[in-house]
Amino acid sequence: RVAWWAQHQQLPWPPVEDCVEQAAQAYRANHFDQALVWALAALARSTEHAVAWNTVGAVYRRWGRLAVAEPLFHRAIAARADYASPWSNLSFLYAELGRHADAEQAARRAIELEPHNANAWNNLGNALQRVGRLPESLEAFGQVLALEPGHRTALSNYLLAVQYASGM
Repeated sequence: RVAWWAQHQQLPWPPVEDCVEQAAQAYRANHFDQALVWALAALARSTEHAVAWNTVGAVYRRWGRLAVAEPLFHRAIAARADYASPWSNLSFLYAELGRHADAEQAARRAIELEPHNANAWNNLGNALQRVGRLPESLEAFGQVLALEPGHRTALSNYLLAVQYASGM
């Protein structure tokens, strides 16, 4: 609908990559409404833009609209099979849904595509921790901290896993 509307309104949209960059900046600043508008503007120009689909999915996930977000991440993956970010986002979403095996699988795919993706390693650690595979979760959280020593969430997750592992 957005593409049709844009064509028929003949709006002077900025270049696709400018829209995607504006969406990313708005998302990082927690301006999710603006991120959605910019990502949809990009999709109005290029309906197969994986980064834009991923951003739209991430916005809906942040809004708690998980059933809407999941197919958007799959759309991003369909548009670009080698893109790790939607796999990492799917991992987080599956964890929120309690689908820990799916969360693990999606995190592993993200890591396979982008081995230095700290968030994917963190998602893997969380998925493993949730199913009681504590030694493996500690390894995953350790990998996050090796990649990003200041990653607060991973540090917190690591310490929590250590407590669980020690029986506290």
